[in-house]
Amino acid sequence: PASFTDTLDLDIELGEDTELTEGKFYLIYTNNLPLGVNVEMSFQDEFYNEAFAIPNQGEEIRLVASPADDITGFATGGQERSFSFSLNEAQLKQLDDLSFIELNVSLETSDNKAVKIRAQDSFTLSLGAKIQIQSKVN
Repeated sequence: PASFTDTLDLDIELGEDTELTEGKFYLIYTNNLPLGVNVEMSFQDEFYNEAFAIPNQGEEIRLVASPADDITGFATGGQERSFSFSLNEAQLKQLDDLSFIELNVSLETSDNKAVKIRAQDSFTLSLGAKIQIQSKVN
């Protein structure tokens, strides 16, 4: 399968009396390719050492392919969807010390069908987050 990797900066600076109480990430995508998309995210420190990865071992984030015409193999319509996941307590505690998110994307055909890609076929992916912070006031 074809694959792509990109590294995003992650800069969460919390004060001494502040903690993350909730963290939810959103993948919002439009897939106009006749290929499914697998996504993996590696949360890394300033030296690019992985602290944790999403999805967990043995799981996958698979984004749905655009339907493909059985005869031509070309995409027949895009898929616009979103996927979300929450960080657990241990992951939330590590987030303040992390610097990067490495996003790995691989493309695969569904059901091993032969497909074709045109110049106008596209894939867009957005990553968003909702973070809840709690501060202690003395």
